[in-house]
Amino acid sequence: MKKIVFLVMGLALATMVSAQGKSFKIGIKLSPSMGYMKTDVGDIATNGRPLRFGYGLIFDRMFSENYALGFGLNMIEFGGHAEYTNLYSESGSIPTIQYVKRNYNKVKYVEMPLTLKLRTAMIGKMIYWGQFGVGLGYLFSGYADEEVTDLYEQKDAASGGAFTSTSGKVSVDDKLDIKSNLNPIRASMIIAAGAEYPISGSTFLSYGITYNGGLLSMYGASDEVIKYKDGAVAFNNDNKTPVFVEKKILLNQVQLNVGIIF
Repeated sequence: MKKIVFLVMGLALATMVSAQGKSFKIGIKLSPSMGYMKTDVGDIATNGRPLRFGYGLIFDRMFSENYALGFGLNMIEFGGHAEYTNLYSESGSIPTIQYVKRNYNKVKYVEMPLTLKLRTAMIGKMIYWGQFGVGLGYLFSGYADEEVTDLYEQKDAASGGAFTSTSGKVSVDDKLDIKSNLNPIRASMIIAAGAEYPISGSTFLSYGITYNGGLLSMYGASDEVIKYKDGAVAFNNDNKTPVFVEKKILLNQVQLNVGIIF
């Protein structure tokens, strides 16, 4: 899949370069950013606003001097911290309810944006612009550090036995590859504003700020966490089966973009 992504990126770059002309503007950018995780599930705690670094290609299809369709390719990276209660039930192991603390170190997506870009005429020596649209990303890599605490074990899983408290064993795993656990697709809403400053001829220095908000959870619809009730793990009426809720976490980012447009 990575080979396909690189192929698409190469073809897109070649198309951008060959299409350069009066009706097209191309460029490159650097994007230091601050990302954060958001959830509306009360049984998941998220925090942290780590600084990350991205980069990308700018490709504006100009329809006039004042508006354009914005395309491109962006490499964006997210981080953050989440805590939740999980059921570990791998084949051959004892089903265990665990409390998970996960630091997401490097979650990277290759994103293709589609936006409408509105530009002013030259005001003094500056052109001001606003931009809004959507982005579609593909998961490139995902790594995390994880601390897991065992809370309950189901000793007799075959007959649906009750969960009993454990000694609270703690295990730590650094640089855990979590790519296979994450949603490979990320859809986002993009809102941006900034300015362009002429450097020489048709070359401009572009800078601005972008909000890139996730529309899909970084986990799939079938991923779940265990519900907490009154400060304890919630079980169904049989007191044996945990109550599950959707594992929904959105990835958001505020970017500072600095680039050169030709």
